[in-house]
Amino acid sequence: STLVSGVLGLRSVAVGPTSSWLYATNETGSNDLRFIDLVEGAMVGALPVGITPRAIAVHPTLPVAYVSNFGSGGITLVDTAARSVLDTVVVGAGPHGLSLTRDGARLYVANSGDDT
Repeated sequence: STLVSGVLGLRSVAVGPTSSWLYATNETGSNDLRFIDLVEGAMVGALPVGITPRAIAVHPTLPVAYVSNFGSGGITLVDTAARSVLDTVVVGAGPHGLSLTRDGARLYVANSGDDT
């Protein structure tokens, strides 16, 4: 079955640590992070992040998600419980891939625009 339909530009998804939330980046037009309640089967909110959000990583124990913003060169830290932006950190040109260590202590970022 389809959980969210009619939304253009969804790029990446990640499941929260409790498996009851799905987070999806939307890079076409709205440049936001979508919050999807898997228990209710509905999208319940959207939060603007940087330009062209691509990848997402979710912290294993904290209510924090990391979104790579390919077009603006930063990583947006999102409080997933409050659905608010905590901070945006500039990391280089074209941040694309994200990988968070299992304990959530380190976030690795692949910047395709400057090969780092």
